[in-house]
Amino acid sequence: MPLMDDNASGKVSIDGSQPPTQNPSAGNLDVPEPPQGPNTRSSSPTILSGELFFCVHAQNEIIESMEELLTQASEPAGDMMLTEVTVVLDQLEELHRAFRTEHSWLVPYWPPAHLDHAYFARKVSSTETRLMLKTKRLLGHLQEEHIAPAQSADSSGTGSRPRPPELSVLTFSGDCRKWPEFKAMFLSVIGNRLDLNDLEKFQYLKGAMQGDASELIANLSPHPASYNAAWLLLDARFENKRLI
Repeated sequence: MPLMDDNASGKVSIDGSQPPTQNPSAGNLDVPEPPQGPNTRSSSPTILSGELFFCVHAQNEIIESMEELLTQASEPAGDMMLTEVTVVLDQLEELHRAFRTEHSWLVPYWPPAHLDHAYFARKVSSTETRLMLKTKRLLGHLQEEHIAPAQSADSSGTGSRPRPPELSVLTFSGDCRKWPEFKAMFLSVIGNRLDLNDLEKFQYLKGAMQGDASELIANLSPHPASYNAAWLLLDARFENKRLI
């Protein structure tokens, strides 16, 4: 479990307290009951004990969730689909933001007399950052392992092929009146080429987008299926006959 130490009497949680007496109906608890009192966040140091307890407990749960994501990221690439990798990355970013937000509140309101508390003594914030970076790096490797076979499968056996054209002039920024011309030109130069796979075509299409058009497909991940998905989004937005 994250940020927990074993000793002769049992486990100590991130809040540094000893575990309560076991309650058969409550299961195993690593964190004692918080002190009773208002649960409304306040800037007054005199009533922060209950709030600090709940905040530290929440930080501990975030660390546990991130360790679960690290376990998933450590699995072989074949055990996770590319879409699953993307979902886990989003979850990791959300957990990281939640941790940093809570930590930024804890620091100024933490009682100076308790700076030897486990939350600061064990440098929990640094631990969370290292955990996030390690998990993100492993997920990035999984993404590459999913994408690389699609690229190599298309290029194998084809020998040398013409270098894809430069598209520095072919761009589209969201003007519906220019959409038919751009679409026809792109399909002629890139879309109809048999020596380019869908992932490469998607990268060219994404690189040709500017302004509103670029924002429309900015969240599509680098994947062969994103090429058709991008066309569906662009056609639905800019294929407006009434504005042409």
